[in-house]
Amino acid sequence: MYHQPVMEKFESACNKIMKLNPRVRFVAVVSGNGKPIASSTRRGVEPFVDKKGGEITLTQAVLIMRMHREFDEELGRVNYVMIKREKIAMLMFSFGEDLLYVSCDLGCDMGRLAGKILQVAA
Repeated sequence: MYHQPVMEKFESACNKIMKLNPRVRFVAVVSGNGKPIASSTRRGVEPFVDKKGGEITLTQAVLIMRMHREFDEELGRVNYVMIKREKIAMLMFSFGEDLLYVSCDLGCDMGRLAGKILQVAA
């Protein structure tokens, strides 16, 4: 369990990222076991998947980042991973020992948003 100042940092990061772009749907800080530590969902947004699907999505995000970290020594650290699907786009960032997960509606300038998120998460 995280101490109150750390939780406040995570919640603040989620809220700041949510304000960066109106197309951001969901932001979460996710633990190494795929469980959300802090999160923010845009008001009025209907999820594409049910609760179980959301849990699986976050676990997959953690596994994707772990797989990419396997090559950190040879290729350098991962700045972020972007996945674009037919209905949604997702960004994943290392956030200390945890993961920062962001989902967005299509049409969002993901490169620009990723740059802004890297500044907020620093």
